[in-house]
Amino acid sequence: AFVLDETNRVAVAFLFVMAAAGFAGGGVARPGRYFFSVGLACVAMVSACLMIRPFLYAAILVELTAMGSVWVLATRDPDSRTAVQRLLALITIGMMALLVAGWLVEAAGVAAGAPETALQASLVLALGLAVLLGVPPFHHWIPKAASGSHPYGFTLIALLLQSAGLFLLLRFLDS
Repeated sequence: AFVLDETNRVAVAFLFVMAAAGFAGGGVARPGRYFFSVGLACVAMVSACLMIRPFLYAAILVELTAMGSVWVLATRDPDSRTAVQRLLALITIGMMALLVAGWLVEAAGVAAGAPETALQASLVLALGLAVLLGVPPFHHWIPKAASGSHPYGFTLIALLLQSAGLFLLLRFLDS
């Protein structure tokens, strides 16, 4: 289910305001033919990942956002192609870490009071969120994308993925 309530309303509003500013400037900068259509789909998927219940499905939506970002970031420049490959590989690893952390919470019974399992789940979740937030060494796609892709496309995708990671981290800490 998609639930828009007071806990995620501000985050979704931030995403749409940020995207509106990027799309307004994109009309002048001409970032590419897929910028508006795929960019809007990526904004919708990231906002959906903030609203979806149960939390485990958010990982799939973020992975779909990374797949859509290929259309926005990829140009004829070899640096942009390398950046896209690195981005997809890192996001896939991060999403697997988030799914394993969710499985540890559900199946292994972290809520039942096993502190060692809770520590393992927290470490795996921290790895997955570090990939989304672009914490070094998981940021090596960013310089290649900045040099090879259009600045508006790169900015939109980087802000979307960073915002998704930050809001998912805040959502996890809140729960």
